Amino acid sequence: MSNNLMYYNDVLELMEKNNEWTDFLKYLLVKTEQKIEKNILLRLAAQCWHMLTFYDFYDSSLINREYLINILEYSYDLFRLKFSEDSSCLWLFGYFITINPLDFYFIDDDVFKVEDLGETLIRKALCFEPENVFAQILVSNMDNSSPSHNFIDENCVFDTFSTNSEVDKYFIEIFTNQR
Repeated sequence: MSNNLMYYNDVLELMEKNNEWTDFLKYLLVKTEQKIEKNILLRLAAQCWHMLTFYDFYDSSLINREYLINILEYSYDLFRLKFSEDSSCLWLFGYFITINPLDFYFIDDDVFKVEDLGETLIRKALCFEPENVFAQILVSNMDNSSPSHNFIDENCVFDTFSTNSEVDKYFIEIFTNQR
């Protein structure tokens, strides 16, 4: 699991299985406050984004949207402060923003500017790391063109994302269905 893009461990897996979302997020917040590590920050941001995007899937009585938005904003601020030139962070935050720009209203009130920022982040990821297959696929989808590869190596996807987490499973499905 050490190659996974986003942090995940047995404690988080148990909390996820038990739908302990507040504890899940608090656990990640504490870890982030102890030391800002990319994979922990990405898990925190991804979990908030996933919960906001698929809010009906989660028990909304356990966690409110505003709390999730606040954590997402905190995550975004840390990304800009510490990882603004990291291609993995760029494409992932860019993806979050382009898919669900309304939840990033803290960036700008103009949803079109927010969407443009998301696309810019993805393109920037590709400039920093031209061989990044995830950024390649996202840019080709934005441009409605064929990616430079006709397929993505599933081993690459499974090395990047854990099969234990719903968030990771979402990305596995997105990138393995790009053929």
